[in-house]
Amino acid sequence: MKNTFVNILICQFVFNSSFAQDIHSSQYYNYPVFYNPAAAGTSEGSVRVNTGYKDQWSRFTTPYRTMLLSTDLPILKETISKGFVGTGVTLMRDQAGDARFGITQLNLSLSTVKMINEKHTVAVGLQGGVAQRSMDPERLQWGSQFDG
Repeated sequence: MKNTFVNILICQFVFNSSFAQDIHSSQYYNYPVFYNPAAAGTSEGSVRVNTGYKDQWSRFTTPYRTMLLSTDLPILKETISKGFVGTGVTLMRDQAGDARFGITQLNLSLSTVKMINEKHTVAVGLQGGVAQRSMDPERLQWGSQFDG
């Protein structure tokens, strides 16, 4: 039973990650919770809020636009000895090209952070969410058909 569960879990990760596409972001270090859910709650302050907007290749017909809003905070600091739980929410919108290929995504992050000593921590995180993909086929232009 245990081997069957592990095999199903491995297949889930392999086949789902094959169809992934990253957003067009060159400043990935500004969105730590989006790319690494274990980073939820690890900021030096009590609450971290990140926003981002990128308008790439604006001289072409339709630029690539990426917008992201993210917030995270540590909780249960007093309850857990030498550690805490981090939570986060990320909302992202990416739109690309003439057909306006897009994805809107809402993710929830949960992490647990354990202090090893004053300078080092170990963190494990999970992230799940919903996404909607879209496109506008009416905006595509096709050349006339050659019938010979």
